[in-house]
Order: sequence, then C-alpha cells, then structure tokens
Amino acid sequence: ETPDKVSNPAFPRVIPLLEPEMTLAPDIPKDDVDQIVAKLGLGITTFTQGLAYYFQWDFLNAVRAFRQADDPALALTGLNNSYLLRLYYGLSLQLYGDLEAASVQLDKAAALNPEDPAAPLALAFGYRSLGLLAEAQEQARLARDLCNRRISLYPDDAGAYYDRAQAYEILEDWEQALKDYSSARQADPNFLAAYLGAMRMYLYTGRPADALAVGQDAITLANATGGNPAWAYLYLGS
Repeated sequence: ETPDKVSNPAFPRVIPLLEPEMTLAPDIPKDDVDQIVAKLGLGITTFTQGLAYYFQWDFLNAVRAFRQADDPALALTGLNNSYLLRLYYGLSLQLYGDLEAASVQLDKAAALNPEDPAAPLALAFGYRSLGLLAEAQEQARLARDLCNRRISLYPDDAGAYYDRAQAYEILEDWEQALKDYSSARQADPNFLAAYLGAMRMYLYTGRPADALAVGQDAITLANATGGNPAWAYLYLGS
C-alpha cells in the first residue's frame, strides 16, 4: 500500500490499520486434502493477482481476479471468509465504479473485522457518491471512533490520523480534518496524501496562502519520492 500514490480525492485510498493475517483452510477433511490444496493454490494466486492489479490502479482486472478468488468452489479453503479479500474486492469495485456491488463486499468486510476503520470509511465514500449523505456520515462517525481507539493506543500512527481526517471530511468538519492531516504529516513527513488533504482543507477554510505553502512542499516531496503531484498542481491552480 502506497498512500503517496493517491490521485483522486473523491475516492482516496483508505488504509487498513490492523494488518490482519490471511486465515485459510481451518479444517481440511483427510480425504479431500489434494483437491483442497489445489483450490487453495488457485485462490491465493488469483487473490495475489488482484492485489497486484489494484496497486497498479488497473481496477477492471483487479475486479476480475477477486471475482475468481471468490468462486464458491473455493469455499472449503476459507478464502471466501477472508477480510482482506472482501476489503480489496470492495475497494476495486468502488474505484471501478460499481458502487452498489462494492457496498455488498465492504459490508461483509466490516462484519469480518469490525475493529478496522477501512471498510466503514470506504462505505462512507461510496454512500456519499450515491448521494446518501446520512448513511455516509453514519459510516464516517464509525470510522472516526475506530480511529480514535487506534490513536489512543498508537499516538504516532500516521495512517490513523489520515483515515480520521478523511472521516472528518465526510462529516464536513474541515478544521478537525486539517488538524489530522497535519498530524499525519508530522508523524510521517513523506506522507504525500496528507499534504494534499491539508491543501484541500486550507482551500475549504479560505486560507489560500497556507495552501500555496503546503502545495510547494507537496510538489517537492512528490518529485523527490516518485509520488504523483497532479492534485497538488490542480489545488495550486485553484
């Protein structure tokens, strides 16, 4: 996951915070070992392909790979009940533009790992794009509360501040969002997406001089690290 590659503030990449392990094949009947091991290999291969496509922003092929990994024939491998499959399948569908199908997968992800803010935050962006503001803000409040819990335990977690800032954006609390983007930058000075978020909040709150200053820092950072400065230039244009 490379948050510095974010290139669309309408659907920024949310960051899973709890780093769950992939749990597979909890109970394999002896007579079915060979068949299940073969299916497990297929499932892991297609899941990994899906991740590779997702991180390359090739969402059509990511959706195809995750759909294959979600084949009912692989149910005995345990892959179908994986939080990571549900989360990244849902994110890929969302960024591909199938918001309703994305919500189905993200709901399943949230049920499998209710302590991670990534799924409710992604649901919030999807609901907002569908014009369902009340539902979006309900999910954003849930994501904010989960981030609060994470930050209380790990006060230097840049990803938690970044995710909470996105939740505050959906709640239209620009000042709190700005504070969290600034905290994410302090915790990780190479966190380009946090610079872009701070620029956006400075523009929303009528402080263009501050946005210009952060924008120059963002472009310098992007050029030094191979990040994407496009949105920084667009915000500078604003």
